[in-house]
Amino acid sequence: HKNFKECPGGVESAIHLAAKQEIMKRKGIVLPKLNTSMSALDSRGIKHEVNEIIVPEGLPVFFDEIQEEKIIGNIKADIFGIKRNKPLIIEIFYRHTVDEEKIQKIKRLNISAIEIDLSSLGTADLKDMESFWFHVIDPSSIRWLHHVKIDKINSELERELNVKLQERESKYRSEDIKIKKRQEREENEFICSL
Repeated sequence: HKNFKECPGGVESAIHLAAKQEIMKRKGIVLPKLNTSMSALDSRGIKHEVNEIIVPEGLPVFFDEIQEEKIIGNIKADIFGIKRNKPLIIEIFYRHTVDEEKIQKIKRLNISAIEIDLSSLGTADLKDMESFWFHVIDPSSIRWLHHVKIDKINSELERELNVKLQERESKYRSEDIKIKKRQEREENEFICSL
């Protein structure tokens, strides 16, 4: 068999393995930003938006427990970490991103999960492990596959947006009533002046 420098699968295995080893050794990772937002138009076509940052950019997480190649339900996680009884699945992407089927399984398990994209790296990036580590923890290379709070927060944002729209529509109705009364008063004044 060719050495990993000549074999694309070998490079993938080396990068995938090195990333897992570094995460296991350091017992931590950096999380990317996760925010959610909703918007809607009111009756006058004005856009209203609500949003919430669920996880700030670059949040470091150091795990209480961490396992490699963990079977959870009907999936195998590259890394499975637990921080204060909150689990996180970490997937490493070099050639093959996590497919939609696995994402749906993660969502059904309702476990937060991220994917680290190392597809731009090559064997030269393995020569300096500190530099390699900075690629692994670069928030711009990490995406959320699922977050356990997303559905709850989206429901809260939907309620907040509906309240905001109702308040705006109520204000519009009050303004319309004031305009109508003023127009009626001006009409009456005009008729009386004739």
